[in-house]
Amino acid sequence: MNYDRIKRLISESKRHNQIAFAQAFSGIGEIVKKKREELNLTQESFSTGICSVSYLSKVENNRMNPNTYFVEEMSKKCGVNLQLCSDEYEDSKVLKRAFKAFYQNDLNFLEILKKQALELELTRTYHLCQLCLAVSRRDYKASRHVIGELEQRMSTFDSVMLAVFGTLCVIHAFQTNAYVEAITLHNAMENKKDVDPHVTVLNDVYGFLIKQKLQRKTESIRNYTSAMINLNKYYQTDYLTMLKLYHINFLIGETPKEALKEFDELSPKRISVELINMYQYLKMRLLPDTLLTTESIKMLDDTNKDCWFFRALLLAAPNNIEHIKHFFKHTNEDSLLEKVYFQSLIYEDEQDYKRYLKDICLPLAIEKQEVDYIDLFSKKLITLSCDNARYKEALAIYTKKNKALTKMTAQIEA
Repeated sequence: MNYDRIKRLISESKRHNQIAFAQAFSGIGEIVKKKREELNLTQESFSTGICSVSYLSKVENNRMNPNTYFVEEMSKKCGVNLQLCSDEYEDSKVLKRAFKAFYQNDLNFLEILKKQALELELTRTYHLCQLCLAVSRRDYKASRHVIGELEQRMSTFDSVMLAVFGTLCVIHAFQTNAYVEAITLHNAMENKKDVDPHVTVLNDVYGFLIKQKLQRKTESIRNYTSAMINLNKYYQTDYLTMLKLYHINFLIGETPKEALKEFDELSPKRISVELINMYQYLKMRLLPDTLLTTESIKMLDDTNKDCWFFRALLLAAPNNIEHIKHFFKHTNEDSLLEKVYFQSLIYEDEQDYKRYLKDICLPLAIEKQEVDYIDLFSKKLITLSCDNARYKEALAIYTKKNKALTKMTAQIEA
């Protein structure tokens, strides 16, 4: 019999149990200290009949893992199940690190934390890590699947889980153009976002973006101001740049000179790969039409065919229909409106063009809740109708547009 091997196996087994025990009761010290302070008791009076003062001090300061007796007796004294509290503490601890990685777009570390959550059997945090990754990668199918699974577990969520889950749902809704759902979720998050600074920042960022999309511009200013302050505090270059680009995009329609001034202040070197198409789109919008040439198109990143890539192509479309036609054969889910808009530009017959706008473009814009496109398509239809003295038809289109916008407002305020 190999006694050395048996001894080694026993030693390894003991070490494994010690690690498992330490993981099981990690965080208990902070919970016990918090409870003691809530009861306004000294360490001496709180430890009486359970352990020594030094033992309690070491546990509270996380210099020692408590034994089973301590956990059981302190649970009675605190009036809570410390084992369950410790599990929730560990969940929150891993989840906060995961959401910070999501905020910093550190997908490699996020993968590591997802694996850690699985090993620690933190099922809810594991699924929330999955959702963080799906939302980061704009994998809409995976996001919808994980959201469906997590909705069934929501009754077991603590405040941190609810805040993270709500924020990810807001971002997913924004990504998939469900703006009414996004703003409803965002409003519901107002009392939950303060549990984590990164949750607060992202709720302000997407609150601004959603409200601007729905043309609730006055309401959005508070979110913009708060987001800019916090983004500078919890520094994140990509979100800072993204927010500035969106702000410029909205300024173009109202104060073009101010938009151009803010655009000139941006450093092209600081524009990340993910934002290059949006940057080029805004650059093309701020340039005279004569400069919208094939050279402008070459500046776009055709490896990242996001909605901004196709919007930039649409700016160049009038002079480059044949040159850019092939790009629109394959578009992403979030670029469907750009595709149908481009398709409308191909029609040479005015009646076919008008019919396509009326039957395809405007209804899709209403379904997608894209206020800018609802305005664009309805204006084109009204202009066509008025040019042909079909004023009743123009009025019907105007009424349809207003009904759609009123319905969206009613859903938001319900």
